[in-house]
Amino acid sequence: MKIKLLFLLLIISINSLTAQDAIEKRVLSLEDCINIALEKNFDIKLSSSQKKLADADAKVAGGAYLPSANMSMSYNRHLNAQDGGPISYNIGGQVITTPGSKAVPNSFSLNAYSNYTIFDGFNRENNYERSHKNQEYTDKALLNTIEKTKFEIYKQFVNITRNAQIVKIRQENMTQGQADLDRLKALLDAGTIPINNVYAQEAELGNREFDLVRSENDFNNSKAILLSLMGIKPDLDYDFKLNSIAENLTDNEIKDFKLNIGSFSSALDRAIQTRYDIQSSNSSVEMAKLGVSMSQAAYLPSLNASGGWNWNNTELSAFDIGRSYFGLSLSVPLFDQYRTSYQVESANLQLQQATINRNQLEQTIRTSLKSGFLNLEAAIKQLEITKKSIVSAEKNYESSKERFNVGTSNITDFTLANTNFVTAKINRISAVYNFLSVKRELEFNIGNY
Repeated sequence: MKIKLLFLLLIISINSLTAQDAIEKRVLSLEDCINIALEKNFDIKLSSSQKKLADADAKVAGGAYLPSANMSMSYNRHLNAQDGGPISYNIGGQVITTPGSKAVPNSFSLNAYSNYTIFDGFNRENNYERSHKNQEYTDKALLNTIEKTKFEIYKQFVNITRNAQIVKIRQENMTQGQADLDRLKALLDAGTIPINNVYAQEAELGNREFDLVRSENDFNNSKAILLSLMGIKPDLDYDFKLNSIAENLTDNEIKDFKLNIGSFSSALDRAIQTRYDIQSSNSSVEMAKLGVSMSQAAYLPSLNASGGWNWNNTELSAFDIGRSYFGLSLSVPLFDQYRTSYQVESANLQLQQATINRNQLEQTIRTSLKSGFLNLEAAIKQLEITKKSIVSAEKNYESSKERFNVGTSNITDFTLANTNFVTAKINRISAVYNFLSVKRELEFNIGNY
């Protein structure tokens, strides 16, 4: 019976491990990667938490228009209370004795208090506006983080797809090289070629294997980077749907994209108007301006109204209406040892920093757009060049292969032609996916999310 139970537990464990491996090895499309990143990416989580804090801050700022209210109750008991003894008084020679007092060990109190700010130098109003600007800031910052993460995911997914294509080319080249080596060994055994041809092909095969290992390492590293961007463990075993990104580009698609992008000046205007980071930076400047007004409010008087009710007694049975009160408090600042002056200067510095940061961001966007337009032109030229060169390299390879097979060309020329053909194919793959990355990056920089 025990043996059967152990065997059953072993089967269940194996099935659990198999199911876990199946989950960890799920195949992800580009859309899957983006959806996972929206849920697990650390930057998005942090930005979401900051947005929640800003919402809470706005609620507090709105609450400043409401009165504050507090209520307290207390009970005290004297543990060593003693009854008072009789007291004698001598009045005109006549002694009068009063009875002793009974100890009162208990005391009860009940208090209610309310306060309302009537005027505080417009500090409350400015803080209310600041809190809403902070909400706008965190809203746009979260949206910018989301769009930036989606762009980085796309860019890395393109890199994975490119590396996978290169690995495929290297594997095909390795297989072809091994087939060529087997054929040369057969010719050597037949005595039709010298042995140096075999040595040369073995050396070439070693070079191809080296390139294949390096390409596979680049592919695995790019997978780990993508998983890390998504917010999941980079050591998990995931596969990716490499057909999520189309690699076929037509001339009309390239022309349409250039028309949609327009000129540099129009793209810059759209970026300044639509990008979330610019909008959040504008909100930061507005918050800093309100901070200056809030610091200056300390120069103005403040007026508060307060009221309350309290009751105190030694017995709960002696409860009465207690005492109520109401009052006004006016505070006029006369001299605060220059603390307000310092706060105003500090707020002005924060405003200057926010303005500079906004200007630097605009300069960064301008630079990124300029680089994007230059990279786009270079990417288009690379597409044109690689489109022509791969055709020429393939024809040269086929011609050199035919001449080598009939013995009119040496193995060095054949190896060189093969290397040039493989390089041309890799350059073509790189040019295609480089264009896709440049295209998406330019769209991101313009704010075409």
